[in-house]
Amino acid sequence: MKIGQKITFKDARDERPHTMTVLEWLSPMRVRIGLEQTVYLKDGIKLETDSNGNNKWSFTIRTIEPQPIEVTVQSGDILRLYRDTRRGYNASDGLSAAISCTYPEAIDQVKVGHRIFIDDGKIEALVREQYLELEGW
Repeated sequence: MKIGQKITFKDARDERPHTMTVLEWLSPMRVRIGLEQTVYLKDGIKLETDSNGNNKWSFTIRTIEPQPIEVTVQSGDILRLYRDTRRGYNASDGLSAAISCTYPEAIDQVKVGHRIFIDDGKIEALVREQYLELEGW
């Protein structure tokens, strides 16, 4: 594979086709890739390179290691919880701290006044307001 080469695959959620781009080689067996939007990958997904005048390669994803980000919150801070993975940032970015939910269907059950527990109960939060986010933000 070469820097700039495209890799195609189908999203694990809905089987829609997506493309990622090889950005750099990290080691002989690891590359850093770039994506235009959030996608869902899981073990067993088949990836294929474009031929680009060369041989076409295909390979399968094995174990995906989580890449956590650190979001700092303190008692009294606002923490926004989203049902997708478009966001994850600290209040230092000029906005309220925000994270995505790994089980987005759970958000449909949450009501104002409910207590929710995040990160296996390490963080307890009280739902103060709830709003519908429109597509395209």
